Amino acid sequence: MFDNFDDNEMYERAVEIDKLWAAQEEIDLKDLLRSRGGRAVVWRILSICGIDDGIPTDNDVLRNLGKRDVGLQLRDWVFTSDAAAYSIMQSEAHFRAKEREERLDG
Repeated sequence: MFDNFDDNEMYERAVEIDKLWAAQEEIDLKDLLRSRGGRAVVWRILSICGIDDGIPTDNDVLRNLGKRDVGLQLRDWVFTSDAAAYSIMQSEAHFRAKEREERLDG
């Protein structure tokens, strides 16, 4: 991003700003994963991205691979930020699906 800077001081400042930004993003993600609603939203995004669908074989291969790549990046970010949150999200998603099925049956 800042590879074209000739001024070493400006480059070092930009690198420091990037580190601070990344640290803030990590804090923001941890905050999001602490709430049930936040985890539900992240899980929904992961589901839309099809990270558990395997490699697509239809005509939308590239689009689907792109979505899956985003989902895999998000999942990796979640694991790095709060590994336990992924298991919690998975359990909560299973519970929501079961609850929805029970409501539809009832």
